[in-house]
Amino acid sequence: MKWTLERIELLTSILRELYDACENSVYVVEGRRDKLALRRLGFRGKIVALKTLNRSLNSIVENLCDERQIIILTDFDNEGEELATRLYKVFKSRNVEVNLEARRKLNSLLKGEIKGLEELEPLISRISQQFKTSLLFNRG
Repeated sequence: MKWTLERIELLTSILRELYDACENSVYVVEGRRDKLALRRLGFRGKIVALKTLNRSLNSIVENLCDERQIIILTDFDNEGEELATRLYKVFKSRNVEVNLEARRKLNSLLKGEIKGLEELEPLISRISQQFKTSLLFNRG
């Protein structure tokens, strides 16, 4: 799908929403590269990379149950989709606020272009160069 200014504005809006949520939320991603990708994009706050913890999903969820909001940002492939669904159900069963909407929006907007967060920064860099604008947030 071709990048237009409208599509760029939508991507920026989703990223801004995620970026602004960092004060009160925990981002849950699959792996170390996903976590690094969010950091390179300027995301602060707590990011939990599931595959680096070497613990069961229930144990991880138990440790995160006291957080105000969980933002699930698993990959956009079948495995990531299944993991997002499982996480959502487990967190919801423990009355934890879960945000899957941002992941859904990104998945819909980026369908076929990237499969995971680690590919997001290179995509944003290409778009920024093509349109001669910065889509990255202040990292300071």
